[in-house]
This record gives sequence, structure tokens and C-alpha cells, in this order.
Amino acid sequence: MNVYHNGPIYNFYNIDQVFDYLVSIGMSPIIELSFMPSDLASANKIIMHYKANISPPNNYNNWHDLVVALAKHLIDRYGIDRVSKWHFEVWVNN
Repeated sequence: MNVYHNGPIYNFYNIDQVFDYLVSIGMSPIIELSFMPSDLASANKIIMHYKANISPPNNYNNWHDLVVALAKHLIDRYGIDRVSKWHFEVWVNN
């Protein structure tokens, strides 16, 4: 959802719009960290028509920082009680 651009500047606007709506109608999102942001990818390993990058991160510290920033953002916005009940899925490409 276009969160990472030449980090560590994160843009959670698109995530907020979707999650705010889901929460407003009583649903819980399932968070899937599946494709690598282009600016964080170690290669240009693209699949599918929307050009999803499946390469590992070029810097695991930056990947860690992004995941931590997302978790903190979600907790700050929706509260630990709600977020701790959401399901998270992380894809790993070896």
C-alpha cells in the first residue's frame, strides 16, 4: 500500500483509510506482509500483473524498522487491546 519510499519515511495513509473503514463496520483486518517495497528490495524479482516484488530486503535492519514502525502505528491508532486480536501473516522468501 505504498508505505515505504526511501525510508525511514513511512506513509500509512492508505492503510489507515482501509483499516479505519474495516474497524468502523466491526471487522478486524488480517495483516499480510507479503511483498517487498521496491525501495527496500534486494533484487527486481517481480511476479503477477501488479509487479509484486518477492525478493528479500536489501537491508534487514531497515525491514525490521518498517515492521516495528507499522506495529507501533497500529497500536497508537487502534489500541493494543484491539490490535493484539488481529491476525498477522508474514511471508518469507528464502
